[in-house]
Formats: sequence, C-alpha cells, structure tokens
Amino acid sequence: ALYSGHKSTVNAMGVHADSSPDPFDDPKVETIVEIFKRITKGAWGAVSTAFLADATPIALSGHTRRRGEYGPLIDQALNSVKANYSWTNHGGPDVFFGGGAEQFFAGKGSYQGKDYYQEFAKKGYTVSWNKTALAAADPSKKALGVFCKSNLPVWLDRNVYKDNLKNLKNDPSGGSGDAAD
Repeated sequence: ALYSGHKSTVNAMGVHADSSPDPFDDPKVETIVEIFKRITKGAWGAVSTAFLADATPIALSGHTRRRGEYGPLIDQALNSVKANYSWTNHGGPDVFFGGGAEQFFAGKGSYQGKDYYQEFAKKGYTVSWNKTALAAADPSKKALGVFCKSNLPVWLDRNVYKDNLKNLKNDPSGGSGDAAD
C-alpha cells in the first residue's frame, strides 16, 4: 500500500489479490516506481540494510500475492513485470544496494538457478560485493551492491560491537567466509 497507494492483502504487494494458485497472475497495481518511470523516465533505486528481496525494498517493483517469492521478485526488479497487457517497464533499478546474496548467486536460492550477479552485469551493471569494490565502481553505470547474505549488520555491530561480525559465514559470493568489508 505504501508504494502503490492501494490497500492490499497480507503478504501481497503490487496486486489485487485473488484466490488462484499462481501467486503472480493477480491483477497488477502500478507502483510508485512504475508511475515515476512512465511519467518522468527518471532514475530509481533502493538502498537497504535488509535483504533486497525483503518486502520494503522489493515492493518498489514487485507484484505478487506471496511476498516470500524472493527469487522471482529479484527477477522482476531487474526485468520488470511480464504481463499479457501493456505494462510500464521500469527498466531495472539504477542503484540496488543491500543484503540477500543467497538470491543472487547461482544455485537453489536464486530464481531458476540463475546467477543474478551475471544477469545484472549483462545489463550493464557494476557489481560490488564489498565497500572496496563499491568505491572503485564506475559512477556513470547502474550499480548492484550485494554485501552479504541475509540482512546487513547494523551500525552498532559494524562500529561498536565488531566481534559480532565474526563467524557469520555471510560472504556475498556464496563462500563460507565472513563479509568483513
């Protein structure tokens, strides 16, 4: 409701929820990003300490009755909604920063087993997994920054309780190390 101006149903975003088995066939509601792109053609993005498929960042471009459909929602963020009728193509985010790497590296967590780091790169995005890579990224290109699995550590953990960052095994590449940068 926050991103579309239309009240919906629990766990739904960007749709008028129906009772069919398919969580993606519900009538769509245009989100603020889609309205903005249709009217102004401007840039849009999401920066979040949550994982990028979490409802708050993904509802900018997501359309589903089931918010837990993380992989397909990441695909919608990159590729817009594919519908059987005319629909605003939001063109993908210009900036997309957060956590949730498990939805991006190839394997069981990502949509259709695809490597979404590569999918974003194929569309001209710089891809950063840490602060060092982000600082070196070309600012004239669209940017994807996925800095850890799950949610990002909060300010207190990064700045005061730094021992909390050890042994998280949250490497955004899918490895077993820590996302320390």
